[in-house]
Amino acid sequence: MNCYLLFILFTLNTLTLSDARQLFGNAGSDESAADKFFESAEKYNGTNTTLLAYKGAAYAIKAKFSKGLMDKKELFKTGAGLIENSVKKEPGNFEIRMIRLGIQVNAPKITGYQSNISEDKAFLLKEYKNQPADLKNLFKDFTKKNDIYTPEELKMIQ
Repeated sequence: MNCYLLFILFTLNTLTLSDARQLFGNAGSDESAADKFFESAEKYNGTNTTLLAYKGAAYAIKAKFSKGLMDKKELFKTGAGLIENSVKKEPGNFEIRMIRLGIQVNAPKITGYQSNISEDKAFLLKEYKNQPADLKNLFKDFTKKNDIYTPEELKMIQ
């Protein structure tokens, strides 16, 4: 019985890719969505590199809505570190690179976290055709919410 309860509690606190994708998509412009994303991602202690990148994104987005300067700095630094570690472990991962691009294009200039924007933009356009349908749709939604690509570049993903 105790093992069964532990299993239930463990699975209730598990962040899935599907959940992370949905939460990430809504968190950037809505504080309550950002809080929900952070609360879900903060609990994740697994080893899935993509989910760790989403966890980093949750920290970085939480920083945007945080009140204190030190809190903002620490949250953002933690988030960027998680994202960069994920990219380092899986540099060819389309989704992780999309997460990093989304955070970098929306990061305040003072953070200095914009150095991979051009690289990630080019990588994502180049690798788009090789992605499964769910990631293609995720990327299309991402491009609609982030004004990063030119109309000519967007034609490449239609």
